[in-house]
Amino acid sequence: MPSQLDLAARLAAIVETQGAIASADLDLEKIRHIVVTEVIALTGADGAVVESLRDDEILYQTAAGSLAPHVGTLFDVEGSLSGLCIRQRTMLRSDDVEGDPRVNHEITSVTGSRSIIVVPLLHHDEAIGVLKVVSTRPHHFSDLDAYSMQLLAGFVAASVAHASIYEAKALSEARFRLLFDRNIVGAFWTTTDGRILEVNDAFAALFGYEAKDDILKGTSWELHPTRADRERMLSTLREQKTITHYPLRVKKHDGSFIDVIVNIDLVAGNGASLLLGTIALR
Repeated sequence: MPSQLDLAARLAAIVETQGAIASADLDLEKIRHIVVTEVIALTGADGAVVESLRDDEILYQTAAGSLAPHVGTLFDVEGSLSGLCIRQRTMLRSDDVEGDPRVNHEITSVTGSRSIIVVPLLHHDEAIGVLKVVSTRPHHFSDLDAYSMQLLAGFVAASVAHASIYEAKALSEARFRLLFDRNIVGAFWTTTDGRILEVNDAFAALFGYEAKDDILKGTSWELHPTRADRERMLSTLREQKTITHYPLRVKKHDGSFIDVIVNIDLVAGNGASLLLGTIALR
């Protein structure tokens, strides 16, 4: 049974660890590195790892200490202590893996682990991974270590989940930017009221502008022969939400007309409907 002094010191260390995680600014890999490093210091473990789920397998995602050389290791969810803790949604502990049927002995043999604590990382009741500490000595971990892991797991899970969402969004935006800017056909973002939010170089060239910044000064209405032409297109788009291979006649910067085909999606924006599309000569 830990003393009040030990408990207070451990809680202070956990709060300090939470502060370090919070200061990682949604950097997913940095968060995981802080977690595995700090949890080793917290429990006196020889190694720690954040494990992630890969369908029916578990991956050593980020590790420190004795488990660092094993990053990238994959093992089955079934027949492992980590898998069991995910299914049971609870912390599990093996004080001596020798003879413990819950443990994947192939993995513990390779890593030299004799005692283990695993806690599920749960976000909105969904398991997103496992936090594990190991020791090369049997019966190394105390009840206070197990309690500390449980206290830390919820904060770690929330931080990892939020950082994962942020990272996925940033990656999606980067991919969109790459496709938008390097598209060989014209690409555009506009609003239903006619504001031109963004176009690529191919769009500007199609309409006879030297630079895309010049076209952003105008409105979408000016790119159509008449206001009624754009209204008809918008009416169809509002009804169908998506239009493909839609024929249009548009007006270039010099006043001449060209026949084009557009593909447009109507998407919700912040208080306004947006048009995301491509345009090419017919």
